[in-house]
Amino acid sequence: MVNGIGANEPQLVFNGIGCLAAQVVANFKKGAGGIYLHRGGAKNCWEEWHYEVIFNEDTSELTFKCIEIHGKPTVFYEGTVQGFLELITEEEEEKV
Repeated sequence: MVNGIGANEPQLVFNGIGCLAAQVVANFKKGAGGIYLHRGGAKNCWEEWHYEVIFNEDTSELTFKCIEIHGKPTVFYEGTVQGFLELITEEEEEKV
């Protein structure tokens, strides 16, 4: 995570938590329908997945958590943002 980005930043970076959240939504949202945003704490919105971005102010580390919501919520992934991107890219490639 950075505070300010150069025009030719070569690595995957997020200019703060809001930037990271926007990039996650942009990755999943491809048109009308399918993906919706709800207020924090909203329940029973027919959601299938719950995403959390946790920022540790002491270490400046981000943890990304993806929870599958079917019956009892189950943590699908918890770790770095880069690790999550690699996991979903790998799964998408397996579908092809």
